[in-house]
Amino acid sequence: METNLAKRNETFLKGGKPLKIRVTGFFAREDDTFSTIMDSLSHEIGDSIELIPVVDKDLHGEERINWNAPGVILIATGGVEHHVLKYISRIHEPIFLLSTGEDNSMAASLEVMAALRNMGRDFHFSPGRAQIIDTLRRLAAASGTMTSLSRCKLGIIGPPSDWLVASAVDTMTLENRWGIRVVKIPMQQFLEQLESIEVKDENPFTELFLKKFNCWKGSEARSTDPLFHHAAQIYTLLKSYVEKYELSALTLNCFPLTNMGMTACLALAALNHEGIISGCEGDVATTVSMMISRALLGVSSFMANVSWIDSVEGDLELSHCTIDPSLVSDFELDTHFETNQGIAIRGRLKTPAPVTLFRLGGMDLDKWFIASGSAINNLDGPHRCRTGVRIRCSREVALSLLQNPLGNHMLLVPGQHYETISFLRRYRELASK
Repeated sequence: METNLAKRNETFLKGGKPLKIRVTGFFAREDDTFSTIMDSLSHEIGDSIELIPVVDKDLHGEERINWNAPGVILIATGGVEHHVLKYISRIHEPIFLLSTGEDNSMAASLEVMAALRNMGRDFHFSPGRAQIIDTLRRLAAASGTMTSLSRCKLGIIGPPSDWLVASAVDTMTLENRWGIRVVKIPMQQFLEQLESIEVKDENPFTELFLKKFNCWKGSEARSTDPLFHHAAQIYTLLKSYVEKYELSALTLNCFPLTNMGMTACLALAALNHEGIISGCEGDVATTVSMMISRALLGVSSFMANVSWIDSVEGDLELSHCTIDPSLVSDFELDTHFETNQGIAIRGRLKTPAPVTLFRLGGMDLDKWFIASGSAINNLDGPHRCRTGVRIRCSREVALSLLQNPLGNHMLLVPGQHYETISFLRRYRELASK
């Protein structure tokens, strides 16, 4: 079962596998132009593209065209405008126009784009070889991400926390818009099963926190600490759901556990460390955002409260009580902030370091927040969750977050990924029209 689980989550650990993109190239004549362009693109991108040449009015090569795939169209020369529009009239998927800028390619592209505007068709245009190569790479990643998500199941354990009044998501939207199937597990079932769950002496949870990170400073007696045992029980039960329902991700309404003197912070941290996306508080919107960033980028993310926004300096503060240990340089254990119970993680992120802020919002998950920033320093204090970090963005980003918030949670993704995520947003916008 563990082997199957590892294979199922390999996509998220490494990022969505780029798909092979078919580019339909329109040429006015058969000459060296085709082979020159093909050799250039293949040299830069490798075998992730296939160029289908379409020459003359017969649309030679039409039988090789996948009419249900994104319309990736290379306008290689002038004199092909009618053929391009005829082709576009038969497809309904996103349209991506590419122009080398040679052999009257740009002039033909402008004519085609004007016609598409008149028809009310939207498209993405990439002029020049550098932009073409960049677009094809991003398109392969975006298509691979959507394919990966369509194979995923999300476990939702209990309802969203009471205070998530703007983060409810219709589960049919998840399947229709993102291809993500949902498995709902009642909170009462989870709590009842938790009381009788048995924890094995040797398990990944113990291995992670007692051996790898030595959280109890080598004292084996601390492994029998009730707080640690409760955290291991939560981890074990959640892991059993992952295996039973073949989940790629889950979100847990964790606050009812505090009535039993427990918290899920350590369990969720361990699952995220294993590549099983695990969100807090039953927040479906932010958990799906975690799934998208992992599938697209192949990296883990930090789901956190936005604790403060400084629109003058362009800074914001993020904090939460759980984090994937791989995202911090070191950490210690503490109690949960809001309840002062259980076990939470007080981690210190690597600073200074580039980061990307990201999340989806809205009932239909059609609203996006994406911003670049830098993690400048870690935060400690009695009035925020245990792991805290200050992010330097810009006044524009801070004001945007204040004026158009999507909810109380935000994702911190290590690295600069603004352009990659923005391309996925554009891809989804074109696909939904």
